[in-house]
Amino acid sequence: MEEILEKVLNTIKKYELIRRREKILLAVSGGIDSMTMLYILHKLRNILEIEIGVATFDHGIRRESAEEIKIVEEFSKKLNVPFFYGKGNALELHLETKQNLEDVARSQRFNFLREVKDKNGFSKIGLAHNKNDFVETFLMHLFKGSGLSGLTSMLNKDGDLIRPLIEVKREEIETYARNENIPYVVDLTNYNLSYERNRLRYQIIPLIMSSYKNFVDHIFNVSDIMFYDNNILEKINKIELKGIKKSENEYSIALFKALHLSIKRRILKKLLEENANFERINMVIEFLNSNKKRMNIGKDLYISKTKDSFYFERAFPFTIDKSYILEVPGETLIPEAGLKIITEIVDIDKGLDGFNLNDKNIAIFDFSALKFPIFVRFRKEGDTIEIENGKKKLQDLFVDLKIRRDIRYKIPIVVDNDDKILWVCGLRRSTRARIEKDTKKALCLRAVLIKENL
Repeated sequence: MEEILEKVLNTIKKYELIRRREKILLAVSGGIDSMTMLYILHKLRNILEIEIGVATFDHGIRRESAEEIKIVEEFSKKLNVPFFYGKGNALELHLETKQNLEDVARSQRFNFLREVKDKNGFSKIGLAHNKNDFVETFLMHLFKGSGLSGLTSMLNKDGDLIRPLIEVKREEIETYARNENIPYVVDLTNYNLSYERNRLRYQIIPLIMSSYKNFVDHIFNVSDIMFYDNNILEKINKIELKGIKKSENEYSIALFKALHLSIKRRILKKLLEENANFERINMVIEFLNSNKKRMNIGKDLYISKTKDSFYFERAFPFTIDKSYILEVPGETLIPEAGLKIITEIVDIDKGLDGFNLNDKNIAIFDFSALKFPIFVRFRKEGDTIEIENGKKKLQDLFVDLKIRRDIRYKIPIVVDNDDKILWVCGLRRSTRARIEKDTKKALCLRAVLIKENL
């Protein structure tokens, strides 16, 4: 078998890119890399036991695109490979929205590729990035401060994206294409030095290679080591993240502090998602070692902590301007709180054995002492609840019960027709309409979660 074919096979096996009997959609532009990828995967299709298809997208930027697409279509037909074509208006959209042209073009292209993939039963999309492309991307990410995941991203299966030529050098592709008479087109924009990648390709990397001839191989080898190290660390990270999690979006400070700095940073990167950067992650670590209780770490983003836990929160409203009439008897859905309240009218003579009076999600009232209709709303300024020793501000109740500020606004409040609080759902029942010796009928309320919002 030809050396380049063996290399691609080894890459597919090494990074587990393709399984048997998969359908792979190849993104082919007409350039030498993608046309060679098509030719190689076509040659390997029986060994891999796969089906392939070709998808080509005209971004609507260059006049030459139509002619180039014909070359791709003709080559696909020659190989008897299904061909799919799409066209966009990236330049027009770029001028209208002022968005980056490359970003607009890429977005339209991948929307088309995934549409073809999903409609035609393909499982993955093959991209023709080679080893030189990888090194260019590695340097771009390095210069922008990426971590291991960013530096090795092109080695991994990126969702449904795979790169079977990632261990093949550009020179090898060029030689193979010439020897096999693979048709291809040359995109002159690849030589435009206004693009960051082209400056790296034609100016910076050649300068580096003038002193370090094996630079491309060395960078790739180091990246390969980093890739597997990163995979192990990610597995450890998942275990440790699960270990420090106390509840939804709440994490143990003590267990977090006991972790290695490397794992701390990874956990915070995972929790912060698109808000993660080196400075912000270090800021959070310093905060957790400080006496501060809350800190703004980004636009509308805060980190808060209690005695034992920390959590992230967005800027949140004081309340939700919504109310519901409670169905009696029946069920009332409170979607903003992620729960429903079930009500029953019970004869006291028959007993309350079916109700656990210690359950914080159940509240029972003297039916005859209630003023109907009963409503469910959310907190208001100045809210008070009647308790054994008089009245208590709802705000003070939340503080005493250590209820996080970011969830207070969505806790349902059950009130009577005079807007007097009967029950702060799941937290505290008022002393209004208590069950007495002469009570004959009781109204039983039960709060049932439909999702973990509280």
